[in-house]
Amino acid sequence: MPDLNNQLESLLSEEVAAAVQREQRAWDDLASPFGNSLVLFGAGNLGRKTLSGLRQIGIQPLAFADNNPQRWGTQMSDVPVLSPVDAAAQYGRSAAFVVTVWNAGQQHRTRTLQQQLQGLGCQRALTICPLFWKFPDIFLPFHALDLPHKVLGQKEQVRHVYRQLADEQSRREFVAQLKFRLRGDFDGMPDPVTGAQYWPHDIIVFQTDEHFVDCGAFDGDTIREIVRGKHVRIRKLTAFEPDPVNFERLRRFIRSLPENIQPLLTAHRAAVGNKTGSLRFNADASAGASVVRGGAPTGEGKVTAETIVEVQCVALDVILKDDTPTYIKMDIEGSELDALEGARNIINRHHPVLAICAYHVQDHLWRVPALIHAIWDQYRLYFRPHEREGWDLVCYAVPPQRLAHHP
Repeated sequence: MPDLNNQLESLLSEEVAAAVQREQRAWDDLASPFGNSLVLFGAGNLGRKTLSGLRQIGIQPLAFADNNPQRWGTQMSDVPVLSPVDAAAQYGRSAAFVVTVWNAGQQHRTRTLQQQLQGLGCQRALTICPLFWKFPDIFLPFHALDLPHKVLGQKEQVRHVYRQLADEQSRREFVAQLKFRLRGDFDGMPDPVTGAQYWPHDIIVFQTDEHFVDCGAFDGDTIREIVRGKHVRIRKLTAFEPDPVNFERLRRFIRSLPENIQPLLTAHRAAVGNKTGSLRFNADASAGASVVRGGAPTGEGKVTAETIVEVQCVALDVILKDDTPTYIKMDIEGSELDALEGARNIINRHHPVLAICAYHVQDHLWRVPALIHAIWDQYRLYFRPHEREGWDLVCYAVPPQRLAHHP
């Protein structure tokens, strides 16, 4: 504990002005003298995003490198895709290599990929963080990655949430996640926990008659775990999914279930927010389909004129006013705070277990637990990571009577 406290205070001791200066200088310091001669290591979604952004600022990458042999010798948006060995041989001493692999389910840590490049003789093997900090108007925010100085403007709330966390594992995770947001340290984040996401039996006692509320039901991926009976048994399940294609997949899945299970499930084609109405939504049929705010979707889905649609939005306080939910899960691509605001009454009244994703936005690391604590201050708050390097980080809020180790 003292060591974690010291780490936290050390991270928060930086002045905002110093952080701003660091953001502006990091890329030039680390990439020099190759700041305009770049190879992108990873030709997937993040690689394409980085390519598009670099072209907006007048930088044309020399090549992609990629570990997938099927991509070697192809072109990605008119940029050649090379094997890492060939890319290093051609550009290892004349370009900066930027690791553009960062996604849920990735096989390797960022550090492993940097070490791969260094082992091939690349002089500069960098993460995306300093590049994105250098050009924030182009690249940021990007999930939990944003400008570090924004964290330092919320020091007191960060400290407050740290003090509310219920165990050392959560505090350790919190400090590591904070360090990533401030320092771009991918490597410092702990490995994922081994248990299934949303079912941490070391924290929560699960009931045999849960009313499970699934906000962001996607195609029924979480519900599949429930109906298998591996983790929890339900008396009722209410699901919300606004993307039209995903919702139809969800409905087909529900119709495929045994007749004795189907009546327990109710699916709504709707987003969840702080009030009932309609909103603009990027319906790209992916797990990252998300609400549009400020002219851009909050998730990572692909955006075209055809994918932006109007969808219904509901507040849980309204649509569940006659129900008694016992467990609420939210994985809604950055809309978690709005949805929690729209559920204040049922949370106050029924004290359900909450499993709220806190990785979609930089400050959700502390704002999600802070809001939960403000709604009902008897919750015990935990953090558990379910993927590597910041992905699928869940804030679990557990009423005392549902704790696996009752105090």
